Amino acid sequence: MPDTSTFTRIMELCRQGREGFLAGRPELALSALDAVAETALHALAAGPAGSGVFPPVSRVRSGVGNAGTSVEQARLQFMRLKAANKALAAAYESTLTAFHKFRDCLDVVQQVRTVQELPALCRHIEQLFGLAAVELVMACQVLPAETCPPLPLQETDAAFPVQMEAETLAAAWAALQEVGNPRRYIGPATALEHPEVFFPTAARHSPDGILRGSCFVFPFRRGNTDASGGPAGFLSLLDSDPGRYTPDKATDYLEHFCAVFEAIIFSLLEKEFVSGRQYLDPLTGIRNRAYLEHYGRQLLEQACILDIPVCLLFLDLDHFKPVNDVWGHETGDLVLREVARTLDHVSRRGDVVCRIGGDEFIILLPDASLEEASIYATRLHTALEGITPQALGLAVEGRPPFVVRASIGMACHAPGMNLEALLHAADSAMYAAKQKGRS
Repeated sequence: MPDTSTFTRIMELCRQGREGFLAGRPELALSALDAVAETALHALAAGPAGSGVFPPVSRVRSGVGNAGTSVEQARLQFMRLKAANKALAAAYESTLTAFHKFRDCLDVVQQVRTVQELPALCRHIEQLFGLAAVELVMACQVLPAETCPPLPLQETDAAFPVQMEAETLAAAWAALQEVGNPRRYIGPATALEHPEVFFPTAARHSPDGILRGSCFVFPFRRGNTDASGGPAGFLSLLDSDPGRYTPDKATDYLEHFCAVFEAIIFSLLEKEFVSGRQYLDPLTGIRNRAYLEHYGRQLLEQACILDIPVCLLFLDLDHFKPVNDVWGHETGDLVLREVARTLDHVSRRGDVVCRIGGDEFIILLPDASLEEASIYATRLHTALEGITPQALGLAVEGRPPFVVRASIGMACHAPGMNLEALLHAADSAMYAAKQKGRS
């Protein structure tokens, strides 16, 4: 006679499996299915057909004919069920692991509060997913300068996020559309016609400029101001394994993660844009004294740690009051804006240019010796002398013309010198230059 306790056990396991699926707990259902197959295999092995827990299967008629199934065939089918269930459990475990990784990564992304934290965030994503590179590229048009701090002294040749013209991003993405999906690109890295746009750092460090492996590129659409309608930026993931990112792979979690990343990044940029305005001079649009005091101290601290020279130029316009008196304050404001534009244009990427009030400007030069600062000051003198009424499009109309000149004081940072002491030294040097008749 059949062992009714075995049948009861199997029915109970089936009930547990069904409840597991209905409750959204597939791990319980898979465990129950595995137990069903194991119980059935033990039952079939308990004795010969007709005397074990199951009646001879050959006597069991199917719904479409009299053909039966031997006990051996039934055993093989249960073994296949067990193997399939094991594979399904492994796939579920892999999916669950990926889900937890993405959830943990989203938790980290949602804790980011400033643009300065983005490099560490990308490195964290690299480590969490075991990637060769994670790079963030943004269009200049959607990443205003006021959201970005000065470049770290040890990385004065690189900015983060990397900024490129919107037209460059649009052209690179258009070329990729020939082999990709309009929403994202997933496939071999060798298919990237412009790898330096999607992976600027990785491409720069590649001996031949060619990236190998597979990659996932997600375009940002928010905040785009380019008339071409191209992406506002990219989040790109590179893996050395050619089989990791392929078109046949599901990317639901990855696309959701990138979409959340995009939303958080643009929300962050909007907040920093608003808060960053406190560091801008309202007249000229360059940095102000508050910015100098906040970031200047950080820069000097970095200089001490890395033993890197920093020079400060204190610039005061000569004979600026007559410009206001004769030409009017509107012209005076125009001159100040042009001076600020000129200083910003002549300065290097990584230099800090500020207007601290009136006709006084400060330029912080990281990684520059006093000799290099002197050469830089000479260039400034030449550039400023190009600011004349004619250059500004002003009609003289009997008024005396003017040429913008300035007295510039220089000071080089020394160990133990704080920002106030460095400013005072440069200010004293500037007044000494004025007294010598430097104009």
